[in-house]
Amino acid sequence: MPPFLDKFMRPLLALAIAAFALPALGQDYPDKEKVQEAQLGFQPYQDVKIDVDCGDPKNSAQELICDDDQLWQMTRLDTWAYVYAREAEKGEPLDHANPPIDMTFVAARDRCHDAACLITVIEAHTNRSLGDMSPYNLK
Repeated sequence: MPPFLDKFMRPLLALAIAAFALPALGQDYPDKEKVQEAQLGFQPYQDVKIDVDCGDPKNSAQELICDDDQLWQMTRLDTWAYVYAREAEKGEPLDHANPPIDMTFVAARDRCHDAACLITVIEAHTNRSLGDMSPYNLK
């Protein structure tokens, strides 16, 4: 490209790239207040051990969760919701120090490499656990 065009084309090229790339970034974060409100309904489950250890994250997905408070809060809610759903299904309390883990979900979550993927996977799992009680729009 001729140097005089380069000066004018770079900003246009940057705008064009941004216009196409931004929608591809994917999922928006859910409403933080709705997540916090939903967490309040799970007071008896706040002692449930979360499978992500931020002192020793096992992969990039867990690092993202540990570095992002909103993803961490979604993960906490999802874990509590899953244990709640399993207790409701079994009709008896489960061990909150050693809760059941949905390994299919964990495998899908841990394959994520960005927040958009994590949001999608965590929301879907929480929706499956809570149905219309979920703070996320059911998809």
